[in-house]
Amino acid sequence: MQGLDFVIAEARRHGIYLLLCLTNNFDDFGGKRQYVQWAREDVAAGAAAHNLTSADDFFNSTLVKSYYKNHVKTVLTRVNTVTGVAYKDDPAIFGWELMNEPRCGAEPTGALVQAWVEEMAPYLKTIDAAHLVTAGLEGFYGDGAHESKELNPWGIYYGTNFVATHQAAGIDFATIHLYPDVWLWGSTADQQARFFRNWTASHVSDTERHLRKPLLVTEYGKFLWEEGGENATSATQRRDRFLGMVLDAIYESASRGGPLVGGAFWQLLLDGDGMDALKDGYQIVLPEDARAATIISDHSEKMAELSKQVAAEAGRRWSRKIGSFVSWDGTHPYVQRFLIRFVSLFRSVSSLFGPTIHVAS
Repeated sequence: MQGLDFVIAEARRHGIYLLLCLTNNFDDFGGKRQYVQWAREDVAAGAAAHNLTSADDFFNSTLVKSYYKNHVKTVLTRVNTVTGVAYKDDPAIFGWELMNEPRCGAEPTGALVQAWVEEMAPYLKTIDAAHLVTAGLEGFYGDGAHESKELNPWGIYYGTNFVATHQAAGIDFATIHLYPDVWLWGSTADQQARFFRNWTASHVSDTERHLRKPLLVTEYGKFLWEEGGENATSATQRRDRFLGMVLDAIYESASRGGPLVGGAFWQLLLDGDGMDALKDGYQIVLPEDARAATIISDHSEKMAELSKQVAAEAGRRWSRKIGSFVSWDGTHPYVQRFLIRFVSLFRSVSSLFGPTIHVAS
């Protein structure tokens, strides 16, 4: 894990906050399937291991859950070999994500994932009560109260509850992802735009009404495929318009004191530096993607100005203990802290774009 030690140390040096994910729903980097496979190979476990038949056993197997808890404890208590600071005490870490995009086909209405989150979030907090925690959800609705399954892509279940799971003890903020072109494969641009508007508005409203927590778009992107014989420039322009739509929605919410206060696009790469293998069709590559850089930089500056206003207002209205809960009135202290920290992240990332990368619209 010395590579991660270096990343955290560099983030701290440059004023960047990190949201670190603890495992993956999918097979990339091992994911939940690898945990189940390890359990199957655990001879000492006996029948408890032999009865595992699906990657979704990750969520309900006592044995597999013990593996995950051991992993969480190992990561959070690790002492960085570069800085000498334990991860659980490192201010460069913004928060922990329990899993990237949890889904569960074995129990599609969301109860199994919710029970897992209700167990794991408080467990993590017993080790690290200082950092924020989120589940890692994409925003799919389930079968619980206040859920709107009809808004899901194709109106089906994906094994999670947006509202109920984010209400779990130990979960500090809500998340959604935005990939309408992939989720609604084969749909028109107008259908995707309508989905984006409805999806974003619904989650902002539900977060405001039922969660009273900050909301972040922790992944969004648009695949750079070329449609109907168009050239690569047209595909890039469509991607850039989508970036602008997402960032405008974030700013609109943040500027009125709403819960949606930040986002993280997927994914930023540098030209060369051995990163070509990481290109997956969603990449924003510096310095060639100048227009995307301008959109992100402009948003960063607007958020920075808004952050100054929010910080000044916070100073007038609250003590330094900003994390204490108060009734939601559109300017919840958690929202203020998120806004200030995400502005810091955006400004750090946009500094990579350099002063000469801005181009005309």
